[in-house]
Amino acid sequence: MTFRTLVITNMNQETFDWTTKISEDEVAFIVSDADKVVYVWNGQKASNVQKYKGGTLATKIKSLYQLYGYRTSTLNQGEEVGSLKAEIENLLGGKGTPPGEETAKGPPKAAPLAAERVSRPAPAPVSHAAPARAAHVESVASPRVPEPAADRRVEELEAELESEKKKSQHKLAKLKEDADAAKESFEKQIAELNAEIAAARKGTVDVGKYNAEIAQLKGEKDSLNVLVEGLKKELEQKEDEAKGGADADKKVAALQAELDGLKGAKAKLADAEAAKAGLERQNADLAGKVSSLEAEIAVLKAKAEGSDAQKGAAGEVDGLKKQVESLQKDLADERRKSKEALDKVAESEEKLKKLENKAASAKEESHIAQRELIVQKEAAKQMEGLDFASLDEVETKPPGGGGGGGAGLAFVNPYSGGELGGEIDPLTDLRSFLNTVDPSKPLDPELKSLLDIVSKKIESDTDILPDLQKIKKKVKDKKLESLLDGTIKKIKDAGK
Repeated sequence: MTFRTLVITNMNQETFDWTTKISEDEVAFIVSDADKVVYVWNGQKASNVQKYKGGTLATKIKSLYQLYGYRTSTLNQGEEVGSLKAEIENLLGGKGTPPGEETAKGPPKAAPLAAERVSRPAPAPVSHAAPARAAHVESVASPRVPEPAADRRVEELEAELESEKKKSQHKLAKLKEDADAAKESFEKQIAELNAEIAAARKGTVDVGKYNAEIAQLKGEKDSLNVLVEGLKKELEQKEDEAKGGADADKKVAALQAELDGLKGAKAKLADAEAAKAGLERQNADLAGKVSSLEAEIAVLKAKAEGSDAQKGAAGEVDGLKKQVESLQKDLADERRKSKEALDKVAESEEKLKKLENKAASAKEESHIAQRELIVQKEAAKQMEGLDFASLDEVETKPPGGGGGGGAGLAFVNPYSGGELGGEIDPLTDLRSFLNTVDPSKPLDPELKSLLDIVSKKIESDTDILPDLQKIKKKVKDKKLESLLDGTIKKIKDAGK
């Protein structure tokens, strides 16, 4: 199997080039024309920013190089198998498959200014809850049918969920930008510290620059604290919203939406902690540079013992050391606050588990209520056909057909099997079958149509005969087809 490999030549301008060699600290795109797949390969030493950027650039590559119909697959170094594994090993050794002549000429047309980013979130699961069963019913009434407002509410919740996801993606991108900016800032500070060391070797130290660096680090610390507090408030707001909801269907949908929102907030907290950890590592590097500077200052101080002017510089160096100690104390406080934020994340995870258990319980109650609603509907349908004789039509008959004796009331039931009435409900067998269907599981369109037909109020069974005949033509289950055939025949016989 042949492959073609692309690497990013400029991350900011989003440009690419074909290659026969890759390294462990970059992201590469291996194109398999035979399988129609673009593999996004993440080297084990590639940064998180590179991996994130690589995932978004895969769509641009498929458009830029007209790889229509190709799917995208992401894998990390060490997850390769088969011929792809062999190709990756060759690429790491600089002996990958070279591109063809037409491929090496470059993309067939100019690339767009920005990669298209299409987000297709899965729709939030919807729970169809039924009204709760009454504790005591004196008379059987037609069951209440759920109003269309529930469906509209579900659509609104899905729209809110989509909006929250977009906001989360925007915040994540902003957080990554802030992390990159912080990285650049620390690199700049390191360069300035190197310059300060060079200046100290010449006998002069600019204390003002250290004051500016300390103020900048404090500002960055305050910004991180504000970010953590905002995420904590968002979690608390989501937890308060999860307590609302009176009806079973709204409660389940709201709980699911809140769970998804909290998981997104949890992911954002994790990203924030990862960024904070990176800053702490950079701070550690900075502390190392400061220690090195202190060693240089100690050497200069030893050399400056014979000069009054140099002694004055040594006093400035001592003041600088105190400022460095203050900075290290601030860093320690920041690490302590970071640990407290991690503890809050653990508490949020525990609350998430409780909410998930609560949602599962609500779904189970909803399923039980739906089953009871079906039973109530069937009972109401049966009671609509009952007819009681008037007291004026009471006949007094002696036992055994003779004169004298006890008196009895005539009870007329159109679906009884005795001498009075003599008719049998043609839909009895069909209703019994549908009562065994689990409404919590996905239903075929034919079963859903049958449930709707037998649940609604009808004047005569012949009114639903055309609908049953249409459903029978589409049914694939032989047992259900036979049951429908028998029901249709019974309705026709009863009509005669």
